Amino acid sequence: MLKINSYDYEGLIRSYLTQDRPSAKTAQNRMSYSGVYLYSYNSVLAKLDTERKILYIDSDIVHYSNTSIKHANNLRAKAKDNFTRFEVPIDASTEDTVTYYTNIINHAITKHTRARVEHSKHYWKSQIFNTLDELTIYLDLHTIKNSKLRKVTQPIFQQLFELKLLKG
Repeated sequence: MLKINSYDYEGLIRSYLTQDRPSAKTAQNRMSYSGVYLYSYNSVLAKLDTERKILYIDSDIVHYSNTSIKHANNLRAKAKDNFTRFEVPIDASTEDTVTYYTNIINHAITKHTRARVEHSKHYWKSQIFNTLDELTIYLDLHTIKNSKLRKVTQPIFQQLFELKLLKG
């Protein structure tokens, strides 16, 4: 069992990811966990699926405060090699999460279309494809059938073809 000091966020995150105890907390509950839920100032920051090695980081809390940002960055760094990570609204249904991803992609497509500088176009193009990759992994891990995948992503791919970001 890992020892956790009063302000040892890294130690607490390691303990959380290994699930070596039922719960733990730092001073004044700045960061804590109970079971599969990790908290930043008593707000759910992350949820762990230990069976499938999936870490869900709450996209609503992750940018809430400077401390939550630091907690999330620390969590990402510790989990990057051993967990599949998704930054999504934790309490959302699978369908709502897919909608969340498609909204991000559509926003990035709009930004790419409006960008005038090549550097910005490149940035938004990478955002589009990184989010598409993450959405595809999410759909695969949550056993959403290919017909649903086509239904969800078909309008996005149509836009990408029209923008000549994909080749037919």
